[in-house]
Amino acid sequence: MKADSDMMSETSEALSRQESEKSHDTQFGAFDKEKFYEFMKIKISSSQKNATFNEIRKGITYKLEQLPDDNGICEYFEKVYAKCQNTSRQGKKNWTEEESTLLLSIMTLYCAANQEDYSSLVLLNFRPFEN
Repeated sequence: MKADSDMMSETSEALSRQESEKSHDTQFGAFDKEKFYEFMKIKISSSQKNATFNEIRKGITYKLEQLPDDNGICEYFEKVYAKCQNTSRQGKKNWTEEESTLLLSIMTLYCAANQEDYSSLVLLNFRPFEN
């Protein structure tokens, strides 16, 4: 009897935790979406976007020849967002083309809006191997 009661209690706690996490994920997802569209409202000239994109392209190997327009970036966001909402949080080995394009686009817009060098987005902490 005690074991059954303990098992039911553990199951109830697990379900409550899952509901809480699901609620948090939904709220957090809406927050992310809202922030993304706020970010997309920033006015950046096409020439600044293209110059920043071309500068970034020099340092990477990715087949994207041209930065998608704002509507295209939003479409990539919606596809990636929907996929994230519908899948579990399992790690994966490779990024999809949509995810990579979205990341590159967001980096471009961020750097163009803030007049930053894309390489400043990543801080490297390199320590040579010690023997």
